[in-house]
Amino acid sequence: MIRGAQLAIVRKLDGQHLAEIHTALLTWVSKRIGSYETNKNKKGRNSAILFFKVLRPLIAPVDSRDALKMFVISQTPLFCM
Repeated sequence: MIRGAQLAIVRKLDGQHLAEIHTALLTWVSKRIGSYETNKNKKGRNSAILFFKVLRPLIAPVDSRDALKMFVISQTPLFCM
């Protein structure tokens, strides 16, 4: 979301793109945490867990309508399309 004068929304990413970015980052960080767990690297694991704080602001601009669409699309099997 890009804001202009008086915090008006100038441009906004589509909800689908935000969902793709979010799921890709969740997959990446979960693999990273898993590798730190198997290597017994607590410092690396804890820093990777802090990455979740970064993901929250990314999903904040998604409207409830977009979130519902993303949920329905994610629950639809591919063969029903």
